Amino acid sequence: MLRKFLLAGSIGLILAGSLTAVADTIESVEKAIIEKTAKHTSFQGKTSSTQDMLAGEMKFTSKGDMTYEFMKKGDKWLYRSEGRTKSTTVMSGQEQKSDSTVLMICDGEFLYTLTDNDGQKMAMKTRAPDQNIMVTNKAYFDNLRKDFDLKLLPDETIDGKSTWVIEATNKQAKSMPAGTLTTMLNYFDKDSGLTIRTIGKDSTGKTVMTTNTTDIKINPTIAADRFVFKAPEGVQIMDVTQQAPAAGEPKAASDQQTTEQQQETEKKEK
Repeated sequence: MLRKFLLAGSIGLILAGSLTAVADTIESVEKAIIEKTAKHTSFQGKTSSTQDMLAGEMKFTSKGDMTYEFMKKGDKWLYRSEGRTKSTTVMSGQEQKSDSTVLMICDGEFLYTLTDNDGQKMAMKTRAPDQNIMVTNKAYFDNLRKDFDLKLLPDETIDGKSTWVIEATNKQAKSMPAGTLTTMLNYFDKDSGLTIRTIGKDSTGKTVMTTNTTDIKINPTIAADRFVFKAPEGVQIMDVTQQAPAAGEPKAASDQQTTEQQQETEKKEK
């Protein structure tokens, strides 16, 4: 009798393991993440990011920190992020350092961006993007799939949190030059569905970008005026709302990093 009981238990464990394995597909994990995110009415947290990229003669390194707040209003997400990044760019033997801050506020209809780059402030008003990479909803995955092939990797534990790991490889990776960001590893917290770590690798497999998210709070109370933008005295807002609405940008670790890289490019052109 004991033998039969142990045998039945073993078979049960094997079947349970098989069912779990079958459930863990890229489609089922994506569905689970979307469902968890849909339950949130607000969330906030902090990110720390590092970049170390070498492309041709240009080497770019940076370290940055950011706080963010998101609140759902109807079918739209309002958000506010504030960050500071220190970066160094070396090109043709010339070194250029930068210390910049970026404030981004989206009220659901418009996105306001205030940058302070080495003391030079600029404010811009654009149409709100269709999707933000911090919100891991269906639009997030739809945008990601446009340029990346997705693959589910084994689960990992990050800072005590169990995570799903999805590898996103650029569809043009084979034709991209060395040093270019081609692959991202995204770690999704199984409890909240939010991304708590992103690792970017270049075509050689070298890690060139890392973003960690901490101090996450789900459904906190956030004052509505946190999503109202007021330009500092003496700073005029550049209104470019007549341009086409911005699409979600899953290629970057954060909207803040994208803004900073654009600023670096503009500096070089000048």
